[in-house]
Amino acid sequence: MPWNVDPAARHAIRTGEVVQELLRPVEIYRMWFARALAWRTVRTTLRFVPMLVLAMLAFPLIGLGTYAWPLPISAATLALFSVAVVLSALLSTAINLLIQVAMP
Repeated sequence: MPWNVDPAARHAIRTGEVVQELLRPVEIYRMWFARALAWRTVRTTLRFVPMLVLAMLAFPLIGLGTYAWPLPISAATLALFSVAVVLSALLSTAINLLIQVAMP
């Protein structure tokens, strides 16, 4: 969900500790972007992998093959899907950071 922002960043903004982060010799946007991207990627991966295993392996074994997730038609399809997933993760993280910065 894009409105679920990084709890550490939320705390830093509300308490004023963000001033200490501004004094560090790193760009705060890049640091927050990397942190938010990692936070969102880990949470999504922990949900995605069990669903992938269930949909690709378990459904055909228990007789629900019509509901199984099929393999991609070609390598090009898999590559384009992977590019779309990466770009959507980057866009979602950027939107998340805009919401995070705009929150009171």
